[in-house]
Amino acid sequence: MIGPGEPQDWDVSMFQACNRDLGPVADSVVRFFDSPRSAVACALLLLAFCIWRLRRRAVPVVLSAVLATVGTDLVGARVLKPGMGRTRPCYALPSGSVRQVVPVANSGALPSLHAANWFAAVTPVAIAAPEAAPALVALAAVVGASRVVAGVHWPSDVLVGSLLGVAMGLLATWLVRALQRRLRKRSPMAAPYLGTSAKP
Repeated sequence: MIGPGEPQDWDVSMFQACNRDLGPVADSVVRFFDSPRSAVACALLLLAFCIWRLRRRAVPVVLSAVLATVGTDLVGARVLKPGMGRTRPCYALPSGSVRQVVPVANSGALPSLHAANWFAAVTPVAIAAPEAAPALVALAAVVGASRVVAGVHWPSDVLVGSLLGVAMGLLATWLVRALQRRLRKRSPMAAPYLGTSAKP
């Protein structure tokens, strides 16, 4: 049975269009992004990019990305998933009608935390380095799409997760910048370590 957060007809149709055999390479990509090692790889790559591209400005950007990711995970897992009670397609649809590539628990589907966490992580970096934004957004979008191909999320789960991640990324960036301004006023000597100028 599909829970209270029942997807619309377009959601089901789009899921069925995307949830198909795209070949062994696509399945390998789906399995990679499903595993914890993909999150570790993403974190290390983002950290390396921030240090290389942003130098001292990397500290507040990395902090923003961490705060945003933690925020999406807490809100998504503790509030939205239990509140919506939406069943994953691999459990909601008739047996044999879903191509499930990766194992998943019968937990809430909305939102996709993979999409939320990836968009939360890349948004502060994209703001700080806009030239990298297209590649970062594309990567996060591929991760989100892989959850539909895997058969474990509805397209709207990914959409809501993406919007949640971006919102958290923007909020975390604003909060960290506000903290920077406050600390800069109190301790101008610490400004270089906060990635800011000592000038008012």
